[in-house]
Amino acid sequence: MIADHRLMLVLLHEDGRRLKQTPIEPDFDPAIEWTRFEALRNGYRDAAVLSAVVSTELLWDRKAGEPYLRGFSVSLMAEAATPTSEFGLPFFRAEAEAAAAALLKSGELSSDDSYSYSVVAFPSQGVEKAAGDAERPAFELSTEPVPVPSIEDRSLSAYCERAGDGTGAESDDFPVFISGLVLEEAVEQTRRERGRETGGVLLGRLHRDSESSELFAEVTAQIPARHTKSDSVSLTFTSDTWSDVRAALEIRGKEELMLGWYHSHPVREWCRECPLERQRSCGLASDFISAHDRLLHRAMFPSGYSLALILNDVSFSDVTTSLFGWRRGRLVSRGFHRLDVAGVARTAIAARPTIPVLPTTPARPTIPTPPTT
Repeated sequence: MIADHRLMLVLLHEDGRRLKQTPIEPDFDPAIEWTRFEALRNGYRDAAVLSAVVSTELLWDRKAGEPYLRGFSVSLMAEAATPTSEFGLPFFRAEAEAAAAALLKSGELSSDDSYSYSVVAFPSQGVEKAAGDAERPAFELSTEPVPVPSIEDRSLSAYCERAGDGTGAESDDFPVFISGLVLEEAVEQTRRERGRETGGVLLGRLHRDSESSELFAEVTAQIPARHTKSDSVSLTFTSDTWSDVRAALEIRGKEELMLGWYHSHPVREWCRECPLERQRSCGLASDFISAHDRLLHRAMFPSGYSLALILNDVSFSDVTTSLFGWRRGRLVSRGFHRLDVAGVARTAIAARPTIPVLPTTPARPTIPTPPTT
């Protein structure tokens, strides 16, 4: 269905004025990876299911109707099963924020304004359907076999007892436990490289709770990234970096997964000209991941369980941590649990960002003009 349609973003001012209408071409691969991960969480372990042909379908808004979307679905079309995930309008938030940023730059939108957005879909021009095509999925992708990660049966309740209540994660988030030693090593590395970005790779395992069958991750070790190119505003992992990491994994011989990566943000360097009180409320101080970071994570860590740990080196406190992970195809801030060797644990809470965005569907939708070729 999606391949047969053009998607357009409609941006509206809080007073109802239409601000912008623009074509969008979202990256749907994270939604596909999330669907595979959800299938894994729900007990599917067969590589044939996880590698199945992918089919997508547009979901029309129940009130406004066509051409307004409420989202889309992704299905794994295996012979034995059809795991399916649905994705709402928040999936298109990055496209809405990019459109709003362009309006801010042009002066058509101010930083104090709020906006809402909708996504509409029109049949692509010149697409002809043969008889019976309506009954056949219009967008299918066959993929290479997906390796099923090794998963050990463990007690989730035992991990939670060591880590406290475990608040801070959304219902869609699978539990993540990070060794306190890993966090301390990453913090110390950040201090040593103060003023420039540094990082590494997070190692660990996936577990399945023997009672609830819920999937959870345990980060047990880290490998500092060598052969990188870095300064105060960027960190580049080179081909030599990845070769070094793979060699270290082989030497360790523990059949660990690369669960994700970590890197530091030298916020004290970025904000050294700003008053301390302003730094405390700065959006760069915590739960911030840059566009460059997102691109690296998308390229190297696309799996639904992949994690990105940010070390925030700020002037007003010791180094703090922020964890990001995939949630329904979007890379977002999330919670995690700290496991200390002595059994004393802390729970890191993911801050909830406050962004002036109104509900994504306008109360009185106006059908936009269909696109022309």
